[in-house]
Amino acid sequence: MDITPGELASRLGLPPPTEEQARVIQAPLAPMAVVAGAGSGKSETMAARVLWLVANGFVRPERVLGLTFTRKAAAELAERVRRRLEGLREHPDLIDPAVLDGEPTVSTYHSYAARLFGDHALREGLEPTMRLISPAVAWQIATRVVDSYDGPMDLIEWAPDTVTKAVIELSGDLAEHLRGPVDVQRVGLWLRAQYDLLDKPLKAQRDILAKQGVREQLMPLIEAYSAAKAKREIVDHGDQMSLAARIASRHPEVGLVERSRYSVVLLDEYQDTSHAQLVLLKSLFGGGHAVTAVGDPCQSIYGWRGASAGNLMRFPEDFPLSPARQAPMTELTRSFRNGEMILDAAARVQEELRSEMKRVSPLTAGSGKVGRGRVECALLLTVEEEADRIAHRIQSLFGSDLAPDGGAWEEKLRYSDVAVLARKRSQFTLIRQRLEERGIPVEVVGLGGLLTVPEVQDVVATLRVLHDPTAGASLARLLTGPRWRIGPRDLVALGRRARELAREVRRDVTHHEEVQDRAVPADDDPLRQLVRELGEETGSLVDALDDLGEQRAYSVEGFQRLRRLRDELRQLRRQAGLPLPDLMTEVERTLGLDIEVAARSGLDPVTARAQIDAFIDAAASFAGDAEDPTLSAFLAFLTAAEAEEFGLQAGRVGETDSVKLLTVHASKGLEWPVVVVP
Repeated sequence: MDITPGELASRLGLPPPTEEQARVIQAPLAPMAVVAGAGSGKSETMAARVLWLVANGFVRPERVLGLTFTRKAAAELAERVRRRLEGLREHPDLIDPAVLDGEPTVSTYHSYAARLFGDHALREGLEPTMRLISPAVAWQIATRVVDSYDGPMDLIEWAPDTVTKAVIELSGDLAEHLRGPVDVQRVGLWLRAQYDLLDKPLKAQRDILAKQGVREQLMPLIEAYSAAKAKREIVDHGDQMSLAARIASRHPEVGLVERSRYSVVLLDEYQDTSHAQLVLLKSLFGGGHAVTAVGDPCQSIYGWRGASAGNLMRFPEDFPLSPARQAPMTELTRSFRNGEMILDAAARVQEELRSEMKRVSPLTAGSGKVGRGRVECALLLTVEEEADRIAHRIQSLFGSDLAPDGGAWEEKLRYSDVAVLARKRSQFTLIRQRLEERGIPVEVVGLGGLLTVPEVQDVVATLRVLHDPTAGASLARLLTGPRWRIGPRDLVALGRRARELAREVRRDVTHHEEVQDRAVPADDDPLRQLVRELGEETGSLVDALDDLGEQRAYSVEGFQRLRRLRDELRQLRRQAGLPLPDLMTEVERTLGLDIEVAARSGLDPVTARAQIDAFIDAAASFAGDAEDPTLSAFLAFLTAAEAEEFGLQAGRVGETDSVKLLTVHASKGLEWPVVVVP
C-alpha cells in the first residue's frame, strides 16, 4: 500500500506535517540534502521519514542508520523513532507487527567511526582493540612529550602548558583534515618560494611565514605525541575519525558491507562535519545510496575543530544521484520554536551570512508563533552597567504573570527557564555576582565555567598552595577571602617575612659558595639556581605562612588566623598523596564549604552545592581516565581548561531551579523561554 505522510500522521494521532516536511518524508530512496533552520522540526521530520518508509514497506527498521554529533541528540532521535514505530505496531492493518521487531541504529559520528575501526582495523594492519582516550589522558601524554623534548624551540615563545595545548590542537587539526607533518613541510616550502618572489613583503606576509615556522617547529612534537599514542595502542577522537576514513577510502569492500547493512542513512547536523567525516561518508555511502543529510549552515559552530559548513551546500555534488545528476536540496523554513519577532531579528542579524549562501531562506513563524516573541537591545557604556541591567531585567521577569511580549506564560516561569549565553567565560564572574546580589540562583555550566565559581576557586587555590610553594597569588586569595579575612597590616607583615626568608636563603647560598667544591660548575649549582628564581627582594608567601616568625609582627587576631590556616595546610599536605577524589573531599571538609556556602548572602546553597559536586566529579573523571592522575597533572589540566575547553565535554545542565550561565558553544541543542546574550 502507499499511505501519505499526512494520512499516516492522522492514523497515529500525530501532528500533521507541513508541505515542506511532507516533501522530505516521502522523498525517493536517493541522496537528498535538507537545510533545516532552528526549531523547524528536523528531528521530527527525520523520525517521520523512517516511519513512512517502514509503513510503506520500503525498508525494515534495522536497516536504517542515523548519525548525529552528541550522545544526547542520538538518544533523543532514537527515542523519537522508537515511539513512532511502537505506535505503528498498534495498526496491524498497516503493517505486519513482526516487521517491527528490529530497531534502527542511531549513534554519534564518532561512535560509528569507532565501530567501523574495530571491525576493519586489521585491513590496515592496526590493532582493533586500540582504546579511545579522554581529553584528560591526551593532555597528560602530550605534557610528557613536551616536558621531555630537547629539540629547537627558538621560534616558540610560549609557556609549556600553551605548547601542550598547541600540540593537541594541531594534532587534531591534521587528523580531521587527513594530513600529516610531511604536508605541513610541503606547504612551508611553497610559502617560502612565494615569499622569495616578493619585492617588499608586507607585515601580514611576514607574519604568515612566522606562523608557519612555529608550526614546523611543533612537528617533531606532533610526531612524538603520535608515537606515544601508538606505543600505548590508544587513539584520541581525531585519530578515531581519520583512521576510519582511511580504512573506508582505501578498502571499497568496507563500503559494500555497510551499504548492505543499511539501505537508508540519515545524517544530522551535517553542517558541522569535518573533512575526515566527509571522506568517510562518501567512501561508504556515495554513488547514489539513500542518504538524507540535514543541517543549517547558519548554525555551524565547529569550524575551530575542522568542520566546514560548506559540506552541506556541496552535498548535491558530493553525493550525486548519478555521475551526471546532482542530488536535490530542499528546505524546512517554518520554525515552531521561536516567535515571529525573534525570527525577524535573527534574519536581520544573519543577512550578510545568508547572502553568501544562495539556497538558505529566512525562517517564518509556525502556527501559534505569529506576532509572538520579544527582542530587547541595550547599548551600555561599561560591563558593570551591562551586568546590572541583565540582573535587573531577569529579576523583573518574576514580578509579573505576563510574558515579555504581552502574552501569558504557558506555565509559571522558573529560574531554570532563563539562560545567559556569553561569548567568553571571562564574562561569567561579574554577571554571576550581580545575579546573586539580587538573590537569583545561578548555575555555571561546564568545567571551564566552574572554575569561575568562588567556592570552586577556593578549592583550586588550596590545591595550588599544597602543590606549589610559589603559589603566592592562590594563597593571597585564601588569606583575603571571606573565611580568613586577613587585613592589610597582617598581609604586609607576611610579605616582610617572605622577604626575610629569601634573604636568609641568600646568606646560606653565599656561605655555600665560599666552601663549595670548585669542581662543581656554577650553572649546575642548585642553590644558586634557587636564588635566581627567588630574586633578591622577593620571597614565597607560602614559605612565610609555614614559618611566620615573631608573633609581635602581627595583630593578635591575625596571628591566630594565620596559624590556624598554616596548621590546616600542613595537615592537608600530609594527605597530598591520596587519590584525587579523596584529596578533594578532604580539602572540601577542611575548608568547611557546606557552611561557607550556607553563610554567603544571596547564594542559593543547593545550586552552589551542585557546582562543587560537579567539580569533584570532574576530578574523579580525570583520575579515572588518566594514566598518572597526580595533583600536578590535574592542576596543569585545569590551567588549560581555564584558558579554553579544548574539546572537553560540555557541562551538563543540572536540574536545580537556577538561571543557567554558559557559553554560546555549550548551549548547542538546548532551548529556554528567555535568553540573554551579553
